[in-house]
Amino acid sequence: MLAVVIAVWLLLMPLPLGSARPAYWLLNAIAVGAIAAWYWWSLARMGAGVRFGLRAVPLATLLYLLLIGWIVLQALPLGVAPAISLADGQQLVWPSISVASDTSWLVLLQILTYGSCFALIMQVAANRGRAQLLLELAFFCVVGYALLGLVLLSEGDTLLGVKKWAYQGSATGPFVNRNSFATFLALGATVGAALLTCANTRLLPHSRWMRVVLLLAGLLIIGTAILATQSRMGAAAAASGILVAVLFGGTRARWGLFRWGAVGVATVIAGLAMAWAFGSGVLERIITIEADSADGRAALYSQVLNMIRDRPLFGFGAGTFEQAFPLYHQLPLSTEVIWDKAHSTYLTLWAELGVIGGSLPLLAIAIIAIQLVASLMRSDEYWSPSAAGLGAIAVVAVHSLVDFSMEIQAVALLFVALLALGIAQKRTERGQ
Repeated sequence: MLAVVIAVWLLLMPLPLGSARPAYWLLNAIAVGAIAAWYWWSLARMGAGVRFGLRAVPLATLLYLLLIGWIVLQALPLGVAPAISLADGQQLVWPSISVASDTSWLVLLQILTYGSCFALIMQVAANRGRAQLLLELAFFCVVGYALLGLVLLSEGDTLLGVKKWAYQGSATGPFVNRNSFATFLALGATVGAALLTCANTRLLPHSRWMRVVLLLAGLLIIGTAILATQSRMGAAAAASGILVAVLFGGTRARWGLFRWGAVGVATVIAGLAMAWAFGSGVLERIITIEADSADGRAALYSQVLNMIRDRPLFGFGAGTFEQAFPLYHQLPLSTEVIWDKAHSTYLTLWAELGVIGGSLPLLAIAIIAIQLVASLMRSDEYWSPSAAGLGAIAVVAVHSLVDFSMEIQAVALLFVALLALGIAQKRTERGQ
């Protein structure tokens, strides 16, 4: 029952603008909290224990708890943060480390939602067959959203029937930003690539060729939608994730030269077909990268680095980039644009949480990646969840260099779900 509820929630969660608004953060927090309360109450009523405790991932759990504690300290009015000196010599002081403590509390709500989602999905994924079922459902869910994005683009170029106010001519699906939609699709593409390497399935037919045809068709739809977003880094991130998932999954499956060759040929053919259909926009954007755009991004990063330099230990508070950056915004960076994002998740983390606090989630993901590799090599049946998790990490690591997709909750929750599905295989051995 928990698997069904989680699957339905993950299916619907991207619809309201990628859950990229505080109201949706609250709704998702309530949903996850209600699901968790029902699940733990059911276990207590039956006298049963959890299937998978967080002690199975102790280091990642410790880093997660430290992150929660640090955000709480940033939001409390402790009066320990250093003042900020403006160009005219004026000193700005806040009662809390965070320059907008209410925003930091909202970010804490998101972090708690991600942790709860991770813990719940691990309970479901303790059963390998059920983990495989959720993984296949996630893939077809993303295929459905890819189709939705292509239909919306071709039938009036709207945002769920509403006239778009940004990114006209690019597929955005239910998201506002094409790059966030591209990351969401790229995560689904890595799942499809991982499923290609594993013979054991739940929803897909057990006939090898029929399974391969269905997966390739789904990947073709997702790939076409990624190109239709015209997101350069979205395409690069998808390629990176697919490569990682196929390399790890194919190595675990002990593919021979014929299988590797067939996958290579299919990839080339599918890539050419997708490029012919929707690749012109991405190619044009690659060729015509404006010097002004590149200089603007460089100026932005330079000024964000100044923020990090001024508060390397404390940061400006979780989620407060939009409020803090105007203190550093100056020419030559355009003043006609409101820069509410740093366009780099790494720089955002270090600017908002400090170098140490901002590195906590990065270290947690690195630890999970190591555990995913170990569980993939040890698995004897269903290794596709671990391969998909590794591919998802590659997607996020690449796209986060120059964009902020992980700050969109629908993308972050899908990423968390894939990590949980993969990491749960760490403790499930044959016969359990």
